[in-house]
Amino acid sequence: MGTGQGSRERGIADRLGQVFAGRSQSEMSRRLGVSQANISRYMRGERPSVELLKALVRVEGVDIGWLLTGRRTPPPEGAKTDVSGLSDEQLLAELRRRAAAAIQTVGQVVAETEKLAEQIEKKRRRKTD
Repeated sequence: MGTGQGSRERGIADRLGQVFAGRSQSEMSRRLGVSQANISRYMRGERPSVELLKALVRVEGVDIGWLLTGRRTPPPEGAKTDVSGLSDEQLLAELRRRAAAAIQTVGQVVAETEKLAEQIEKKRRRKTD
């Protein structure tokens, strides 16, 4: 049940395209400090690296929960809204807090999907009985 891994990464690539908003891969490579070859791989659906995720939070202010799941996540308690001045250690801690919130959101989506699947299966059984 559910969407395959490749489909999730394709969704991430689509959302990266939204973040880049018409800017070239070379421009985003320079802005984010990531090689253009890596940007190209991520845009083709390869899973983004932690380095890219950190850069997206720091430079573009990206909601990592949204990038990974497609759902906006409220900032976790104590989350920083301006991460531009954070050290790598602080940024990594912030990324971990936001990832935890995103994981919770994904868990909720999975639970909702499973519940809907059960309801559909029950209706299907009733029709065949």
